[in-house]
Amino acid sequence: MYDFGIIGGDIRQMYIAEYLADAGYSVFCYGVENMDKNNAKNMEEVFEKSEMIIAPVPYSKDGKNLFLRNSYKRIENWQFASMIPEKKIVFSGAVGKDIARIIREKKGVCHDLLCDDEVEKYNSIATAEGTLAEVIMSHPGFIYGSRCLIVGYGKCGKTIADRVAALGASVTVCARRVEIRIEAMTKGYKAIDFSQLSNNIEDFEYIFNTVPVMVLDEKVISNVRENAMIIDIASVPGGADRAAIEKYGVNYKHCLGLPGKYCPAALARIYVKQILDSINKI
Repeated sequence: MYDFGIIGGDIRQMYIAEYLADAGYSVFCYGVENMDKNNAKNMEEVFEKSEMIIAPVPYSKDGKNLFLRNSYKRIENWQFASMIPEKKIVFSGAVGKDIARIIREKKGVCHDLLCDDEVEKYNSIATAEGTLAEVIMSHPGFIYGSRCLIVGYGKCGKTIADRVAALGASVTVCARRVEIRIEAMTKGYKAIDFSQLSNNIEDFEYIFNTVPVMVLDEKVISNVRENAMIIDIASVPGGADRAAIEKYGVNYKHCLGLPGKYCPAALARIYVKQILDSINKI
């Protein structure tokens, strides 16, 4: 039996496998890119021969199917969960209540890595650094001296705001709740609510959206200034009206999977630490 069966995901899974192997654990993989040894023929073999399962982080990218690269057969979220044998310990990220319930009903344990405070902090850092990398590569202007709007002020929104402010940008936060806007203002940022968005959007060169529902509708998009850029890091389908983006010719980029793209090795090390800490507590 192998200690860990590692399935799917992006390049972070490869680093997880390497770090666990370096720590003396045996690993068995399926659907992990760039892995050329200890590969299973199918998922069933991984389940059969592994003590614990490390599913993709995140569990799904489209909300419907397990996060597997295109070269592997698509499998729906619930179907994968139903295949997991009884009494398995499963690690993943952004698993969802329904999937966690299926695992628990099989007397298993489901650890959501992205619910851990330390992991969440570093994930937001990776997202912010990746977001800035995308901006710098995709827009000819300076962030320094620019006016940036952060739509949504959760973990990622806060980290992005701090990073662009550190680069010399003027930061405005758009948030629904009064207490969140006050929190942003205590950091020295300006703040508006969503009712003010369409009337103020033309002030900004860079618009960072973190809200996973359509907040940048046609009324808002129609007022975006020429040569501005919208960077949308919200999960599928994003927070912008795509038809309006096309209609008004707005420079828009929907950036998904930034942590896995820009900081995979660093995040994998954080994940492995949390996995091993969890095991030690069992």
